[in-house]
Amino acid sequence: MKVIRLSRRVRWLLLAAALLFAALCVIDATGFGRDVMLVAAPADQPDGAAFLARYGWQTDPASRVADRVTLPAAGLPVFERYQALQLAQGLDLAPYAGRAVTRYTYRVLNHPAGQGVLAHVLVADGRVIGADICSAALAGFMQGVSPQSDGPAAPFTPPLAP
Repeated sequence: MKVIRLSRRVRWLLLAAALLFAALCVIDATGFGRDVMLVAAPADQPDGAAFLARYGWQTDPASRVADRVTLPAAGLPVFERYQALQLAQGLDLAPYAGRAVTRYTYRVLNHPAGQGVLAHVLVADGRVIGADICSAALAGFMQGVSPQSDGPAAPFTPPLAP
């Protein structure tokens, strides 16, 4: 068995990253900084579950949560990483940078990673402007919804600023 030794600095950086990730998960789970609406989407809004189903994702309709979130400003690293994921699947967030949008969240039932996988569908002006599949696990991932987008190699980074 091979033992990998990490320097003290690398261990501290990994610990800090893990603590930051855990804090973000707690903030997201509590709904801090956003308005949560447990209501049906208006008739003129796209059906997020139907959008995800077009790419083969099965979702639990009872798990659906809608909330208003504000996209980060263009030019910020978090926006640019998420924008790259969206462009890879044919969507563009640039016109909506810094704006409040509706985020629909669903529990994904058929992801190879198993339980704890969520799908987000971002809607503005009555159309889908972004979407992702992610895991909030410690070694989580984020990927696009379409087969042409980047796979689960990307580390989890929350897509939206509260």
